[in-house]
Amino acid sequence: MEQIKESLIRISYLNCSTSSERTSEASQKKWLIGLFNEWIEAVAKNDHLPLLDWRLFSEMLDSKNHALRRAAAESLTREISILNHCDPLFVEEVLLPHFLVQNYWSKNVDSFIEMILKMLEHLHKDSLALKSVLNLTVTMDDSNGTGNISMDFARKANTFLVGTIATPEKHGHKEKQWKGWIRGHVIDRLAGIPRDASEEELLLWADAAIKVKDVDPGSVRLFSDDPAAIILARAISDYLHDGSNSDTLETEWPWIKTYMSERLASGISVEERSALADIVPRLQEHIKDGIELFDSNIPPLIRPFDGRLISLIHLHPDNNDNIALCDFYIKRFKNTCSLTDKVDSLNLQTLKDYFSLLLTSRGDKVEELSNLIPTYP
Repeated sequence: MEQIKESLIRISYLNCSTSSERTSEASQKKWLIGLFNEWIEAVAKNDHLPLLDWRLFSEMLDSKNHALRRAAAESLTREISILNHCDPLFVEEVLLPHFLVQNYWSKNVDSFIEMILKMLEHLHKDSLALKSVLNLTVTMDDSNGTGNISMDFARKANTFLVGTIATPEKHGHKEKQWKGWIRGHVIDRLAGIPRDASEEELLLWADAAIKVKDVDPGSVRLFSDDPAAIILARAISDYLHDGSNSDTLETEWPWIKTYMSERLASGISVEERSALADIVPRLQEHIKDGIELFDSNIPPLIRPFDGRLISLIHLHPDNNDNIALCDFYIKRFKNTCSLTDKVDSLNLQTLKDYFSLLLTSRGDKVEELSNLIPTYP
């Protein structure tokens, strides 16, 4: 163990490589990670982090040797649960602040995000340093200095969350991740902390909220105000597309019905009503149930018709659900102002083609719909 420390100290202080100049940095880092892993394993056996190791780990994290610095960060992060058990103060005062040195990470965004998610998996407490690191996932510039990494982080965090719920035995782990840090971060992003989130980023966080509603029934209600409520409606529609088999819909329909009923009864904006109406084509055998939620107050078309719906055509095209859906869109057409100027922007030709495929024996309905498209040839 002392030989390992001596090797790493020499690399740190002399800023030199232990390999030839032709050896790739990746190879050097792999070798260094092996040394660190042995060191950390030895520390774990003592069930504490000695002061000397604290100091040396700190110096390695700040080393001018790039490969050494990265190896130290990756190794320490990988064993975050052991270190947090041995010495949580080291994690709070040394390891977390290391990730706040932006120039270490701006050209290694993928590694930064992976290591942050690894740490967050094991840290579930209020912490100023942890909050600062999460804020950096929003404010850090990308490798080209032309944008921020918030979308990448939201996307990978969503994938990370999905990974925690792949099997029933991980149910408790999902709850711990959501309540430990994701929920608080979503609240901050909805509030524009540390800066405003894009609609597409919030769409990813809305998807996360849908996926954890079984452990936190109030998760989707974080998106109760415009424009977040509109984004959640879009997320529900996308969620049903991604899991469009009937078994998934049967599981999800009760809460979606309750949610839509409550929202439609609460005096929401026309924009949100329209976004909720866009969910209806995803409801398959519950299409008519979804339409009934709107009573006679059918909202106009605002967002373009989603051509992906064509892939969800029922096996029995001319069934009553599809006829009801066509009537629903006819009413939406009639309630849409300046339809002549919106044929292309609303993707109306695709919508017409959709119903032409659905209603092969109901040409009257397709014709009624087509006649409402002003520029239809």
